[in-house]
Amino acid sequence: GFRVDETATLGFFNFSSYRLWRDLIDNWKIFEKNPLVKHLIYTPNVPFEDPNAKAEPGDLDALVATLPIEADSSQALAVAEALNGKTFVLQGPPGTGKSQTITNLLARSLHEGKRVLFVAEKKDALDVVKERLEKVGLGDFSLDLHDKAMSPKFVKQQLLNALNKNLKADTVGYEAGLESYEQ
Repeated sequence: GFRVDETATLGFFNFSSYRLWRDLIDNWKIFEKNPLVKHLIYTPNVPFEDPNAKAEPGDLDALVATLPIEADSSQALAVAEALNGKTFVLQGPPGTGKSQTITNLLARSLHEGKRVLFVAEKKDALDVVKERLEKVGLGDFSLDLHDKAMSPKFVKQQLLNALNKNLKADTVGYEAGLESYEQ
């Protein structure tokens, strides 16, 4: 009553996002305490009312003058609202300036002494933001944990580089650039 079938089925399984899903499964009750996450779980079809939203974003032209990468008005508004504590989702098709906006937000947050954690599921997105941070002199504040070959020694070295980073302001260059921008 037995028979042997000479067939095989191949499957390619991507376990790179397993830890992300495991984290969601294990900690969803903690995540749901965030107003946006709670809204997305229970009332996704209703407009989101942000309880943390503060007043108007302020002078966007002044903000743009302090950003390391050029930004249009919608990007500057996103940075301003994020710095004011507003919760929102930044999304858009490729080439719309999301990485540019994120880089500006990270740079301004670091400038204001805030702690920042930027995560992305796809390594390509992380690499683009890291490359932009490096171009504006903030590469040492980027901690790459995405590489499967990451060793504790390398992570410690990255952290040490960030802690020992000595930033010297280019006051003359800044003033000249600001004056040029205002003109």
